[in-house]
Parts: sequence; structure tokens; C-alpha cells
Amino acid sequence: MRSVLAFLRAWYQASSGMLRTADPLLMGAAIGFNTLFALFPLAIALVAIATLFERFDVIFGLDGWVRDILPDDVATFLLGIVSDALASIEQQRGVVIVGAFLVALWSGSRAVYTVQKALRLVQGGDDDRGYVRTRLTGIVVTVAAFVAVVVAWILVVVGESAWNHVTGLLEFTSLGAVELISVAIVVGYVSALLYVIYRFGPPEPVPHALFSALLVGVVVVAGSWVASSFLPHIDAQWTVVFGSIGVVLVWAYSVGVIVVTVPIAVIGLGRVLDDRHRR
Repeated sequence: MRSVLAFLRAWYQASSGMLRTADPLLMGAAIGFNTLFALFPLAIALVAIATLFERFDVIFGLDGWVRDILPDDVATFLLGIVSDALASIEQQRGVVIVGAFLVALWSGSRAVYTVQKALRLVQGGDDDRGYVRTRLTGIVVTVAAFVAVVVAWILVVVGESAWNHVTGLLEFTSLGAVELISVAIVVGYVSALLYVIYRFGPPEPVPHALFSALLVGVVVVAGSWVASSFLPHIDAQWTVVFGSIGVVLVWAYSVGVIVVTVPIAVIGLGRVLDDRHRR
């Protein structure tokens, strides 16, 4: 028991200074706000894409799918945006898609840049790579995320029958099997994006970047699933206290704190283990 407490104390001492420098609570707020302003135009753009293919049935069928993935109030917020966008989008779909994606790209890249800044502060020193090169990582990651979302959305819109045929051939008769594969894909892709941020975002690669990215991906996806599955009875209370947008911000803020905190904790853990190994 004493050895466990000594290990935890050493881990805390190795990580606490870096956490104070990075200030994940402040950085999480910046990530949360920028994530919110990326989700709003992205939802509008996806609705516009669906209307191009005249797949209104897919839009109306989103309710259950979104609520299975996200906490209920977050899903309600996004579905409200989808409903309002569907009522307002008419002739200028191309302009809406381009404009919405540009706004989402800017806000999303700002969220990524916030993670880069927190990790740079932990490493200390100045970033001599230049503003454009530093921001390029955030832009590339954001574009990759948006491309994945758009491709997945188009596949849902135009390939629903093909997907049903494939799952039938593979005998995925259980909805749980399909959901498990979907969750695994989400975790893998989120982890890949985070790995790029941790590996190429700060001036020096974050130690154990792949492990940190996988851990964050699992924690974020599992945490969102837990929030949507086991906390429905307090959703109404959350909405009364924070409002719908406030609940979305709380969720995005929590994700931002996790994205910044976990790699720093992993760095501290690595230092403790290395020190014990040298002894």
C-alpha cells in the first residue's frame, strides 16, 4: 500500500508542474467554444449536402442515430440546428455548403491550435517554426476530420441500401455488432487525428504520442456513451441550469480538458517509470 501511495505521489509531482503550466481548465474552455462554433456550421453544411441528393428521409432518420452516439442534450442541440437549417436552405445550397465549411474550418483549427499551444507551453521555449507552419497542422487535422465526416455522411445518404446489403452478406443480424464496429471506427479515427496533433503539433513530439492518442480516444468516446446512456434522468435538470447551448459547452469543455490533460499525465507517468527503471 505504501509503495502504491509513493508511486502516486511521484506521479503527481512529475505531472502537477506541467499541468499548472498548460492550464487545461483554461485551454479546455477555449477548445469548447471553438468546437461549438465548428459544430454549428458543420451541421448546416451536412443538411445542405443531404438536400442536394433529396434524401430528406435520412435527415429525418438522424434522431435515433445521433442520440445513440452523443449525450441527449448535445444531440437535441444538433438536431435542432438540422431542423432549422432544413427549413431555411432553399436555392443557395452551394454557397451555404462552402460558407459553412469555411467557418467550421476556422473554428476547428482554432481548437486544434489551442491544444498545440498548451503542449508548447509544457515544453517551454519559443516555437521557431513560424505562424503558418504551426497553424498548418491544425488546418490539416481539421480538414481531415471534416473530410471523414463528409465522406461518412455521403455514404449514409447515397449508400444506405448498399450498406444494408453488405451487412446482410456478412450476417450482421445484430444491431449491436454494427454499433460495435461503428464505435471502433470512431475511436480509431479520433485517435489518429489526436496522434497527428500530439506528434506534429508542438515544437517537439509528445512522448508516447500514440498511447496518449489511443487513451484519449477511448476516454472521450466511452465518456460520451456513458453520458448518453446512464444520465438521461438529469438531462432536464442540466437544460434548466445551463440551457441547451450550455450543456453542449459543458460537454465540449470536458473533451477539451481531457485532450490536454491526458498526454501531460502520460508524460509524467513515463518520467516516473524511467526514474524507477534507472534505479
